[in-house]
Amino acid sequence: MEKKADSIEIVAAMILVVPSVVLSTGLFLLLRSVTDVFGMAIWLVIIANTLMALPYVVKVLSQPALQLSQQYNALCSSLGIKGLNRLKLLEWQVLRAPIARALAIGFALSTGDLGAIALVGSQHFETLPLYLYRLMGSYQMDAAAAASLVLFILCLGCYTIIETVVRKAGHVTRQ
Repeated sequence: MEKKADSIEIVAAMILVVPSVVLSTGLFLLLRSVTDVFGMAIWLVIIANTLMALPYVVKVLSQPALQLSQQYNALCSSLGIKGLNRLKLLEWQVLRAPIARALAIGFALSTGDLGAIALVGSQHFETLPLYLYRLMGSYQMDAAAAASLVLFILCLGCYTIIETVVRKAGHVTRQ
């Protein structure tokens, strides 16, 4: 089981070897012959950002999931708890906090990425980091500072909100 977890971490960490611009360019070139990449720009940005956050998410979840598996596999097997019941009764309760942290980290990392949006961004579709970059490129430093503050508050606020909401999602009182 531990060997399988190590393999998953290694595969996820391979993404760190590839810069986000290279990954985004690869996705762009791969998908342009299949579909209108500019029409599905938001999905290209989401896919690229998800892949870039994957190593961090796996790292946050791997140890708690491995410990949970080692500690409770025999018990769940003997009691016949599997599938959705195991997820609901055991795994969600134990992994709720690491899942919250992983989601929050993934969101915060993807909020500041310029890789995919640099390829498919336009006047009609741009992200806050791209807007910030354009402001700085046109020497509008006061506006860039304000956009940077908004981006910082957005990342910090969303991180806190995501982690709080997911952590509390399992604390429903049963009657």
